[in-house]
Amino acid sequence: MNEIIFIITLVLPALAYLGIGITIVKSISKLFNFNISNTNYYLSSFLWSLGAMSHIFLSYLIYRSGLNIQVSFWITLAFLVVFSNKDLVNVQTIFRAIQSSRPNISSILFFLITFVLGLTLFDINNGIKTIWVNNYADLPFHLGIISNFVFGNKPLTEYHVFPGQPFSYTVLFNFWTACLWSSLPEYKYLDLIFLIQWVIVWFFVYQGLTNNRRNYNDVLPWLILLAGSTYPLLLSNINIGFSSVPKGFSHTGIETGYPITSLLSTIWIPQRSSLIGLGIAAVCLSQFFSSMNVAKNFLINQKEYAISLVSISLLLGISLLAHFHILLAVFLSLSIILLWDFIEKIFYTKKFPLAEPSFVLTFIISAIIPLRILSGKTNIIEFIDGWMTKDPFSFYDLSLMWITNLSLLGLVFIYFLYKLPKRYALSVVILFIIGNVLKLSSWEWDNYKFFIGAFVVLVFYTSYFVRLSKYLELIVVISILPGIYEASKIFLSETLTTIYSEEDLYLASQIRTTTPADSIIAGVPDHNSAITLAGRRIFMGYEGWLSSHSIDYKERQYMNTNLNVLVNCLSRYNKEICPTYYLSSSPSLESGYLERTEVPRLYKISLK
Repeated sequence: MNEIIFIITLVLPALAYLGIGITIVKSISKLFNFNISNTNYYLSSFLWSLGAMSHIFLSYLIYRSGLNIQVSFWITLAFLVVFSNKDLVNVQTIFRAIQSSRPNISSILFFLITFVLGLTLFDINNGIKTIWVNNYADLPFHLGIISNFVFGNKPLTEYHVFPGQPFSYTVLFNFWTACLWSSLPEYKYLDLIFLIQWVIVWFFVYQGLTNNRRNYNDVLPWLILLAGSTYPLLLSNINIGFSSVPKGFSHTGIETGYPITSLLSTIWIPQRSSLIGLGIAAVCLSQFFSSMNVAKNFLINQKEYAISLVSISLLLGISLLAHFHILLAVFLSLSIILLWDFIEKIFYTKKFPLAEPSFVLTFIISAIIPLRILSGKTNIIEFIDGWMTKDPFSFYDLSLMWITNLSLLGLVFIYFLYKLPKRYALSVVILFIIGNVLKLSSWEWDNYKFFIGAFVVLVFYTSYFVRLSKYLELIVVISILPGIYEASKIFLSETLTTIYSEEDLYLASQIRTTTPADSIIAGVPDHNSAITLAGRRIFMGYEGWLSSHSIDYKERQYMNTNLNVLVNCLSRYNKEICPTYYLSSSPSLESGYLERTEVPRLYKISLK
């Protein structure tokens, strides 16, 4: 019976999302006093994503108001189903979605490999383990958020690793995962949800780069999947090169002049928000080109064109709460292109165009709530003297860093830019400049995700305008050998690193059954603490997460290491922040302010 409920939770919303997306587009058309007779030029992947993200976004807002996560999820879905009942079963659109898929050797191989990779995201035998080295620290952060969504009875609007600090994090993907998992919260089902979401994203990427394109480039999806890392690191690892170049995985070179890391092992797998950002970017860019086909003659079809642009902008805006850097790069690039079009239309028609201003205005309106939620961090937007270069700014050092890191891949990018129409190439160049002069993250290296956004944009533009010869496809493959080497080295090693042992899982379940769902628990700030896995908030979490999220934790760190100060928490903070339990690293601890519980090492605190 439980499995049936879980299947319904997965399948029922997925079946509804396409119809919801169609209804949203039709509703937008009414604002333009224009009834769309059909949605044939809207990609099914775009419509499905628009329906899905609208549902998850609205569910999250309702959840933040105080409702249970399952109640929020299903009430919102019921409303949207009633709202779009006429479009829920659109046989023509579903048939077109199936028909648009063109299986060939490349697509079969791509999906086979991405599916196998999805199976390795984490392992749940005898604990929770992973082969992906960068997932060791990142996965517990995401699991902690998901667990707090599912097992907490108080809306998680603050950091689970630092109560009292409002969430300034792109949580929508983890919230979606938690909504699906909450019907049957066993780890084997969470593993399945991760896999399904992984496959969906890569399906959208492959479809967007290969289907409905006049230039069919099989190699471009592989470029998105496996790009990154550097040739100096590759040569160093096979004992060819200079001794100053570090050995090991690409993340070891971040602070030593090699910040370009393997996308698969440092971004797509461990940084789940970036993964959903990639998926949304793929469907929005694909739909943009579908819209451009409608508006080839800008003297006609302007309302249909405007409706499509507004739909794209709406999805980009609300999805900033799912991922920021990649989607911001997509919006800025499209805005630059549309500004060029806007000026041309005014020059030739002497009329004020409707579509382009509507795109920007819709994004501003739809992004208000996500940006308000994300605005809690400090030191987010600052001018920098070149990305990951030493101060003072040196154009020579910056150029050398990029040339050394990109190597052959940089030449591939330059060729892509050269072959693009000027407005498209210019938009990518501007994105590259922005990433080198403006810091958009607490930790400067996180700007890498903005550069990845520019990279994704460039690859999608190339898929539409450039046909690669077999010779150039070979060069692209050679250019991503460092990324292929790192991914294969990790994958073939089959070395599982334990994040949570069986004892940790058991301890987490004990904490969950012993403490109230809204408890705050103090303890050692390990990244893989059983406290957050239990779905409880930790008084002070892993320092690396706190610093990278621009959270000042020094005072709380002092309290956390001094038990006598900790029990006097009420003299510094209000009751909503102070811990009510303490998880000791020692099997035996005596204090007049600690009361033993049934769980070993877990004490109830008598606060003063």
